[in-house]
Amino acid sequence: MAVKKKVTLVREGRKRLLRVLARHDANLAEDLEPLGEPDRSADYADQEQLLTAEVRKGRELISRLEDRKEEGVVELRQVVQFQGVASFSDPYVRWGFKKRDEPFLGYKAQAVCDKTRIAIAVTVTPRIEAELPQFPLLLEELKDGGIRPLNLAADKGHADADMRRELAEAGIWAYITPRHDLGRLEIASGRL
Repeated sequence: MAVKKKVTLVREGRKRLLRVLARHDANLAEDLEPLGEPDRSADYADQEQLLTAEVRKGRELISRLEDRKEEGVVELRQVVQFQGVASFSDPYVRWGFKKRDEPFLGYKAQAVCDKTRIAIAVTVTPRIEAELPQFPLLLEELKDGGIRPLNLAADKGHADADMRRELAEAGIWAYITPRHDLGRLEIASGRL
């Protein structure tokens, strides 16, 4: 996650936490208001130092609210601690990683394309989820659209013995990159 984005998220989390708290205890929220104010960027040498200071203020705010159990307070405490939420405007978007050091923010899209590479079925998941559970939804979308594929190519995220059997039973020839744990028998049999 970009440092600047984290700074914005931490600041907004503190503000929201204080607004929710004010509905339950206006006096305490007013007393803690200074912990909701953002630090000046110009007071820090770089964004990393600013983020460290903003997180410190967030932790201080959280420590003063540990005993609070009101609805909204608990959830926003998690946000200020970077537990799950990556955006207040879109609660379903999540951070994922293509590689250990290559984060991305977004959704995961699954698409089925015809041989001309035109997408004919698409599903989008609100979180970074495994690909395999989305696959039956795509096949159902094709079926609902009156499309019966004869061949199917997919990456190893779809290399599942049960799914391969279902495809074979439906008369669909599967070209799926094998996983190491499937064994040579399924790879050699072609329709599995």
